[in-house]
Amino acid sequence: ALENGTVEQWTMRCADRRQWTFTAHSGPVFAMDVANNNTTQLATAGRDKLVKIWDTGSNPVRLQRSIQTIASVGRVKWRPSSNKQQISTSALLIDFSVNIWSINRPYIPELSFHNHRDVTTDIAWLPWQHGSSDIATDLLSVSKDSTMALLNCDKNAKYNSQLATPIALCANSTCDN
Repeated sequence: ALENGTVEQWTMRCADRRQWTFTAHSGPVFAMDVANNNTTQLATAGRDKLVKIWDTGSNPVRLQRSIQTIASVGRVKWRPSSNKQQISTSALLIDFSVNIWSINRPYIPELSFHNHRDVTTDIAWLPWQHGSSDIATDLLSVSKDSTMALLNCDKNAKYNSQLATPIALCANSTCDN
């Protein structure tokens, strides 16, 4: 990933030219990660407050999904699993939480962790026992506040979808329908 928002892939077999290149973001790309169960699925994150999911197996590379966040995204990691399409993110500035997003429901994070008092500098999913579950539940995060947190999705996460109100209100100044 480059500072101008471009993502390139090079191959060792043909080092003199790119395999593919595309413009992913309107500013610098700060993070990217390849999906564990689908090597053609790439997540990129940047200054433009977007996490974008790309299909790198198609020609040209095609945008699959886009997730709008409240701050520039500094880290992005796919959640290791066999059946869920989830991405964990942390902001570069402003927001100190770690969020887990479903790419099929990109409007509100599924889970949030609020364990740090300063910017989260890195996140990593911990290996899980294959016999006990098919999805990773433990996440490690470190922050500029000199703390490291072991986050468990089942124990210390806030389920944002359960906190959100299911009611919407719409009004306008002309009283039209």
